[in-house]
Amino acid sequence: MLKTILSSIYHKIVENMRTLIFWPCFGIAFYAVEQINRNPWKCFEVGCKWDAYIPFCEYFVVAYVMWFLYMAGTIVYLIYKDAKAYEITMRFIILSFSITIAIYLLFPTVQMMRPYNITRENFFMDVVQWFYRHDTPTNVCPSLHVIGTLATMYGALNSERLMQHRGMKAAYVIVGFLICISTVFLKQHSIVDIFAGVVLCLLIGPFVIRKEEGALAEEESKKRSEAA
Repeated sequence: MLKTILSSIYHKIVENMRTLIFWPCFGIAFYAVEQINRNPWKCFEVGCKWDAYIPFCEYFVVAYVMWFLYMAGTIVYLIYKDAKAYEITMRFIILSFSITIAIYLLFPTVQMMRPYNITRENFFMDVVQWFYRHDTPTNVCPSLHVIGTLATMYGALNSERLMQHRGMKAAYVIVGFLICISTVFLKQHSIVDIFAGVVLCLLIGPFVIRKEEGALAEEESKKRSEAA
């Protein structure tokens, strides 16, 4: 059983190396930009007056952490069950994440909203404090949490196989919404970062759709040629 599983994983990695290679490359690029922009005093502070009206709530860390499962779980499912939707998802992620890294490099940002004076003690606060210690408040605009969520949601909603399950569409939208707003309730991001992430995805969307339509047209043309 274990041998079969490992063999399946190996073949899927080899089969999709063209897109999966993006993740280690992105990790290296993000780490490099983090080091370059490590000094918050050399970054542009992001924020707006509406941020002050949003209370800090540590319980939103549950939704915040779900981002990792939301993205990874969807990608793993699609890579095995829906190759077409997987390609769409990775195309959106690669394009949007790459542009975001370039923005961080050219326009380094920082937010100063983290509430270090809260004395509440519970498990959720411990998790939040862990993020505060290991995740710098720099490189925040646009929000990668928002971009990753919307890119994953777009790919998932384009998967007929995934969406055939009852309630899946609503679940993806609701969980995605909670992940996005969790960033401001945890004071990890400003409303400005969310807005910038949404705008970036709206600008990238047409390019992904155009590429998808082009691939479909090519596939149809190939089928007609084979039938002839």
